[in-house]
Amino acid sequence: NEYKSYLRVHYMSSQKYKKIYDLQAGVRSSDRVLSSFDDDDDGITLLRDDPKDPAGCTKIRFCGITLSVILIFASGYIARVLMENFLFPEPQHQITNIAEIIAGSKIREYHVELTRRTHLAGSAANYHLAEYLRETFTALQFDDVTIRNYTIRLPLPDPDNPNSVRLLDGGEEGRVLHVCAEREEPLTEFEKNNPTTPLFNGWSKPGTVKRPYVYVNAGSNSDFKFLIDNGVSVKGKIVLLRYGSMFRGNQAENARRHGAIAVVFFKDLDNPEAEVRYPESEWAPDGAGARGSVKVPNGDQDTLGWPARPSSYKNKTSLYVDIITQPITGKDARVLLQKLPSNSTFPMPASWVPKLLDDSEFGVSSSIPDGPLLEVTVNSKETVINASNVIGTIYGSTEPDRWIILGNHRDAWTYGGIDPSSGTAAMMEVGRALSHFMDLGWRPRRTIKLCSWDAEEWGLMGSLEWVEDYRLELRDKAVLYVNTDVAEGGACTAVAASGSPLFKKPILDVIKRDAVNKDLPEDSDIFKSVEISGSGSDYFGFYSYAGSSVVDLECISSFNVYHTAYDTQLFFDVIDPGYSHLASLTTTLARMVTSVSEPALLPLDVTDFSSAISSWWNDLKPKLIQVCKKKGMDVGMVGLVEKEITRLSTAAQEFQKNLDDKTKKGIKDLKDLEIRAFNDKMLRFERAFLVDGPVLGGSFYSRNILMSPSPSDIYAASGFPSLRHIISNPGLSKETILLEFEKIKLALTSAIKTISDH
Repeated sequence: NEYKSYLRVHYMSSQKYKKIYDLQAGVRSSDRVLSSFDDDDDGITLLRDDPKDPAGCTKIRFCGITLSVILIFASGYIARVLMENFLFPEPQHQITNIAEIIAGSKIREYHVELTRRTHLAGSAANYHLAEYLRETFTALQFDDVTIRNYTIRLPLPDPDNPNSVRLLDGGEEGRVLHVCAEREEPLTEFEKNNPTTPLFNGWSKPGTVKRPYVYVNAGSNSDFKFLIDNGVSVKGKIVLLRYGSMFRGNQAENARRHGAIAVVFFKDLDNPEAEVRYPESEWAPDGAGARGSVKVPNGDQDTLGWPARPSSYKNKTSLYVDIITQPITGKDARVLLQKLPSNSTFPMPASWVPKLLDDSEFGVSSSIPDGPLLEVTVNSKETVINASNVIGTIYGSTEPDRWIILGNHRDAWTYGGIDPSSGTAAMMEVGRALSHFMDLGWRPRRTIKLCSWDAEEWGLMGSLEWVEDYRLELRDKAVLYVNTDVAEGGACTAVAASGSPLFKKPILDVIKRDAVNKDLPEDSDIFKSVEISGSGSDYFGFYSYAGSSVVDLECISSFNVYHTAYDTQLFFDVIDPGYSHLASLTTTLARMVTSVSEPALLPLDVTDFSSAISSWWNDLKPKLIQVCKKKGMDVGMVGLVEKEITRLSTAAQEFQKNLDDKTKKGIKDLKDLEIRAFNDKMLRFERAFLVDGPVLGGSFYSRNILMSPSPSDIYAASGFPSLRHIISNPGLSKETILLEFEKIKLALTSAIKTISDH
């Protein structure tokens, strides 16, 4: 019996702008906030009590109508005032000499805190770090800091039933010849006092198998073909393979398709000649083993297409891949390899010989009478966790509805010294530098968000759920997603980038200025092009599912302790004692963010993108013609796609010439909305390549018909992925091929329209 009235107040970061709206809405000091604005909202709802007079609703309605009439007549005047005085104000302070603010000592301070203990997704230690980032961003006086939770199921290790790999005698007694280590041996006091997670693979099928085993090198399709050609079958057997040449999930899937029932991964030595190893050098010992996910499709499979909020419907799917997998240390792998009967039926390729061994005196299969057997046991415990994303926001002064997002994941398989905490510490230092300039009166032109993603190691879970949550807004508001993950994995030789060809110009500009790159020759390949990204980190969902432009920045270096128990802060002190290289990369990250947050006109060139498209097409065209001829298809369809690519190149050149002509003397003669229109056209150019469903051969989230992960190795990326899938899969029907050509033509035509005036 209590009547309420509701007022809607639109939020902008400018306090003057907010006050105008407050006056129009008639907000009272007694009004209570019913729902605060979130990232996906443009206002707050206020609750006003009016318990005594039900007729008050009529009064409120009358007042509302009167106010609406007044606002209609005043809207032109208000709009002009806002445009002239509030929407496009001159910045009070410019960012200068950001390199002088970035401090290696401060990055190390963050890094030490981030790596104190193992912080697997879902663990209390990992949530503690979420709170640490929230508190840090709050102390830096960000405008808004939130933790966004998503509930997902993970098959975590069962501490009461550990995984195991045992080598058995093939005789009737089945004597145990060797038991592989459950985890690596601690080599420092830190590791002894802070035990890490056991060796395991995320999403492995649980169970126990006991079979002969076969060494399959890296487990590529060509490796399996070599074995088949030489009369060696893996059907019904366990395969032993070395990880590193491609994503382990693709390796496991290759083994499953060839009939194997289990996979045992091992980490090979990176530098067998090295006399000194961790903790005294960057080279991992032979006792290291690498954990990791083996699931090929990324994201939460229980909520494909919608975010896994705590209250969301969950369509429970199988948690596991359809093969048992387990990693072991290199030291244990040496024992298993040496127990394989010597091979004399065919020559062992030199490339197959692991660096763990001194020679090639070993075989590939234990399938002989009384040959040794492997017993592999995997146990897991289904656990529902909160994937907690931390989002810190600095609202833009002029274009708060345009976002530049800097992100990295927080969870780690072990201590996360390199992966991911080198990147997280760098991101936090960027936040501190931005806060410093805010104290001097600066505010970015566009909104900047710093994001710490959770559960990346399990398949980009946290970032993909957030992208699903904000997909429509990202397609409208995102300018650029900047990613950093393994920021520095070893002795840094250069700083490089991958990402969207649309942002080639600002990307190359910032990496040329990086202090680590100052001694590189001007014609270095690093300064010539930008490779597109696959799905090895959190940028995937942004470009592949939301259509946002992305860039990933990192030091070029070896990463010899990848996903091992030796990925510690102590290791980082070995590779970069003063954090100088990481400070240099941090400066580049900050410059990348501000290079697109500050200028009124975005420093982009659409011809960079159209040139990349033409290059990809020229590489594929002869192969596509061959496919059409073999299937008896009219090759004219290839010509029609090429015609659209030519039209696209022409449209891009005309657009860029028009923009260059209008900005020869700067942008002072351009109207603000004209600048905004140019920016929006350039950003929508890339989004035109999003399609409604997954691209041919891709996963659910692969919606970018121009750039998507390679089906054979999802860490890698390829231009026109569906056309490459057609080339490598001759069994596809004519109808499937023709439909894909039509989709590509339509996407190219849409891209042309986004940058055309007619």
